[in-house]
This record gives sequence, structure tokens and C-alpha cells, in this order.
Amino acid sequence: MQTILSHNIINSLRCPQCEQESRINRRDDENNHEYFCPHCQFFYTNKSNTFMKHSKISYLALLMLIKYYIADFSPKKVYLILFFKGIDISLKTIHVYYKKIMLIKNNYVKNEMRNCILGGPVEIDESMIYKTKRGINRRGRIGLIRMWLFGLKCRNSGRIILYPVLKRTKVKLLLIILRHVRRGALIYSDCWSAYVNIHVTPKQSFLRPFGFYHLFVNHDYQFVSEVFPDTHINGIERVWKSFNRYIREFQPRKFLDHYISKFYMNRNFRNPKDQFELIIQLLAIQRNN
Repeated sequence: MQTILSHNIINSLRCPQCEQESRINRRDDENNHEYFCPHCQFFYTNKSNTFMKHSKISYLALLMLIKYYIADFSPKKVYLILFFKGIDISLKTIHVYYKKIMLIKNNYVKNEMRNCILGGPVEIDESMIYKTKRGINRRGRIGLIRMWLFGLKCRNSGRIILYPVLKRTKVKLLLIILRHVRRGALIYSDCWSAYVNIHVTPKQSFLRPFGFYHLFVNHDYQFVSEVFPDTHINGIERVWKSFNRYIREFQPRKFLDHYISKFYMNRNFRNPKDQFELIIQLLAIQRNN
């Protein structure tokens, strides 16, 4: 209860109507209290005016679900753990709260990425991600739908931005770069035709006319420039390696923003306690919704 009160998810000491001090009328257990306001003759619980106002689970159970979600426990595994602990929560309820936490977290990550401006130097690259398609094609193999991810990584701060794109078109990638990279920043890339005009000699950058300093390396011959050792995109390549390993661990049936946001959270909040505090704060913002 102290965790909930300290993060302002609930304000159970004051009446939600008149904001006067109230007293406990009934206590079901350690976490579920009913309050009575003598000024306006109003009964309410510590779940009133929260996103849990129609919920029957306790705040203690909510905190446990958040910790299990951060630890990547599946709903079925959580159900078995709670069952052996003597906590009666159905599998359907666990799915419902997992979905609520996921939506709140996904919205946070989307807003963070959407409003992020990278000052440079920035590495950019694309990576192919596959998602399995239900059904079997004519050759009897499981069909695969291609999905591209466009990534930007700031070398100084380590911050990353990941965008799922259907095609690596010049206009699409350029709009993302213009939105998230500060003008005058140094950008490193490979020689993909969306960034570099490969039909002329010497090759020319498509990004320099927009005010960027652009250095690129041709991966057909080398991954690190022999003349300028800082010219490479090994940082964003390591991000792709980590992300692909994360995807293979869960083997999702379809590609979702959930895996991008989960990877983003694990990378920027390596300590599970920091993720827990962030989700609690996001729930506090949702208090009146």
C-alpha cells in the first residue's frame, strides 16, 4: 500500500468529491479499504478514481503482475505461480492486466521515440525481420512475410530509435532522418541507395543537401573505413544482433510493436527496478482515466 500511495496512484485519505479527510469504514484485507467521508456522507474505496475502479484484484496482486511482466513471465506461468502461492486470479484476468500494462508501455515508448531528437554522431541502418505467416505455401513450407526495421543510434548517448517500414524507400527513410536528427549532425551509414547516389563516381550523399555531414562505408569491400576508422555502423549492427536474438527467444507468431517497445525498455532501463518504477508512474498518470 505504501508503494501505491507514494506514487500517487490513489489518494485514499481524501474524499474524491470534497477533498476532505476521511476515515476507514471497513477493511477487507491489508490492501483493500473502504472509506467514509462524514462531510458529504460518501462511501468510496481506495480503487475509486483509478483505472482499477472495476477490478477485484488487490494492489498487492497488481504489483506482482507488474514484476512478472517485466521478467517476461508468460501469463500461464504467472497463473501457476500465483496458484501455488494461494492467490486466486484467473488466467483471463492475468491476460487482461498484461494487456493494460503492455498498452501503457507501448504508448510511452512510441511517444519517446516520436519526440526524440538525436544530436549526433548518428548511425543509421536497416534490418530485415521476418514474421511467420499462418498456412503453408505451394511448396509446403511455412510462408514468411518480410518486415523492415529502420534504426538510428546516437553514439554519444546510446539512444536508439526503431521504425518498422514496409519498404526502404528514399522518401520514407529521409523523412524519418529529418524528423529525428538535428541539422548539422554527423551521420554514418552504408551505401544503400536511399542515402547514397551509387550511379555516379565518386559516390554522392543524398543527405548532405539537407544540412547533414554524411560519411558512408561500402560493405561490399569493408565494414570499417581504412582511411577514417570512425566511419562504420558497428553500433547499430550490434543493436540488430541483440534484437534478433531477443525475437528468436520468444518466436512471436506475428510482428508486433510490443517486441520493439519491450526491447527498447530493456535496453534503456537495464535495472528491472527502474522499469518497475516507470510503469508505476505511468499507472499514476492513468489514475483519472
